[in-house]
Amino acid sequence: MQATSNFKPETVDAFRQIYEDHKESICFKAKFGNAVEKAFAKTILVVAGVDNP
Repeated sequence: MQATSNFKPETVDAFRQIYEDHKESICFKAKFGNAVEKAFAKTILVVAGVDNP
């Protein structure tokens, strides 16, 4: 995903770690959360470079 190139490598690594630690919750909230939960979850997915969780 191209969005990861807009961030520092350490930021991408941190978001990837957050995604790995909380994968199920992030994927659930990206699909079924309220507007704020979706925004946070989708931000993590984009920065981490996850296309289809």
